[in-house]
Amino acid sequence: MSRSDENPFLRYGLDPTQDLTSITERLRELAEEANDPEERDAIRAAWEALTRSPLRRFELALGVSPAPPALPSVRSTQATDEPPFEPRLADLLTPGPVAPQLGPRTLVESRLLAVDLGFLLLEDEAKATGSLGEEPRGRRTTQTEE
Repeated sequence: MSRSDENPFLRYGLDPTQDLTSITERLRELAEEANDPEERDAIRAAWEALTRSPLRRFELALGVSPAPPALPSVRSTQATDEPPFEPRLADLLTPGPVAPQLGPRTLVESRLLAVDLGFLLLEDEAKATGSLGEEPRGRRTTQTEE
């Protein structure tokens, strides 16, 4: 049995992108035109294969499409397709990053950035995993201690 005999899409010239209604109508037309009872049974079996299981219909539709083309070699595309870097005037006039121009963080800024999540840790968890931060478990900083 050839590949076209096994796949109803190929055997009956059906479009795999059509919906079930269109597929059913086309197979019904083919069954009405068929004179041989065996051919009608084959058309009915094809209809059942295509309509009973969406997974089976998907597998059969994949059998219709041609294999995708091979991917091009990475080495050949990088060597020929990438032009050398040439800076533009906009690249030269763009201001640099702001972070190097800023001074060092103050103590207040550092404390605002440090988040203490120790209150979320239960005692049993702390015994198993250790504390979350650098501070001891019992001591918590408040806003008034600054």
